[in-house]
Amino acid sequence: MNLFVRPDSFVYLPTQCRMLLDLICHARPNHHLIIGDFDELPDVQVPGKNAPLVASKEGGVTYDHKSILVRPGSADIFFPTDFPLLAHMHSHARQQHSLASGTWRLYTSN
Repeated sequence: MNLFVRPDSFVYLPTQCRMLLDLICHARPNHHLIIGDFDELPDVQVPGKNAPLVASKEGGVTYDHKSILVRPGSADIFFPTDFPLLAHMHSHARQQHSLASGTWRLYTSN
């Protein structure tokens, strides 16, 4: 058994985002959602897919960190948004809540 994981094999998953989508779909089943955000970030030092940019500022100079393990409150952490994954999660959350409430309908594009 390999106990070591290559840092480039890390994947950052937006679990809190999925929880927010579930909450929105539950509270407002017929909602429309428009989201804008960064889909990539420059010079990310943290390894992994969808890795965040971790940066702090001291004396007007910005420092990028190579790890998300920084002292709480000492740095800002910016995650890029994987929009295809977000759209898939939103679609899945809507289906789950529509099926649960018995109002599920299939929509197809022409």
